[in-house]
Amino acid sequence: MASKYKIKIKNGEKLFYRFSVNQRIQHIILAVTVVLLVLTGMPLRFHDTEWAPYLYALFGGIKWAPLVHRINGAILVALFIYHLFYLGYHILKEDILPLKRKGEL
Repeated sequence: MASKYKIKIKNGEKLFYRFSVNQRIQHIILAVTVVLLVLTGMPLRFHDTEWAPYLYALFGGIKWAPLVHRINGAILVALFIYHLFYLGYHILKEDILPLKRKGEL
């Protein structure tokens, strides 16, 4: 079975890529959505603090901040569902099917 990790030599240096481009994009989307969810959700939870109105105002106040929060929540749920299919596909392709072909499963 081929290694899922990639080692490339560039300018005499070995570069080790643990994640594919697809996985890196998933992680970037995950990080951005989580940060935005925190930034739009914390002022709701701590509405009585002094900093909450200022943070909420960065996202358009009471009109737009909840919308930003819900959209990012939907993106996070969609990413989760995509990731489940992604994992299922790769487990089937890289683990189960090769074992079936060898007759070990």
